[in-house]
Amino acid sequence: MEDGDEWLDWLVSLRDRLLDLLRDRSLSLKDRLRNFLLITGEAQQLLDSENMAELAAFCTESWVISTKTDAGSGSWEAAACRCLQDLEILEPDWLAQVQAMCRLLYPAGLNIDYYPTNFVPCDGMLYYIDYECNTYMEQWDFEHWGIQYWAAQAPERTE
Repeated sequence: MEDGDEWLDWLVSLRDRLLDLLRDRSLSLKDRLRNFLLITGEAQQLLDSENMAELAAFCTESWVISTKTDAGSGSWEAAACRCLQDLEILEPDWLAQVQAMCRLLYPAGLNIDYYPTNFVPCDGMLYYIDYECNTYMEQWDFEHWGIQYWAAQAPERTE
């Protein structure tokens, strides 16, 4: 074993516990995914800070899962999306694809439900799969409501 490899045992334990968490059918899929993302985000922060003692404890002790995030960071969904973005699970062009949809929807007087789980990627293209379609209202458009679930910081408006 090389120097620094001692943390691998903790991460294997973490992986196994995360998989068990995802298999736990006593929680809804949404709750399991929320917990998974919040836990992996916290573990990544500890790994990035190189606080191996705290990481070891985190990987082996019971987790207290909270829906609260740091002050000013918004909802757990926004925190989870930031985690996905940090892990590079959200493709860089997905945000641009949603904004391109907006350029078609807004002139037609429409809004859709911009929550990320309402979109499915297939062959590099993002598809909206939800049934919800509403009359356009600025307060519910992507820039004012949906963006918080897609990115840590909102890009410039797509006007």
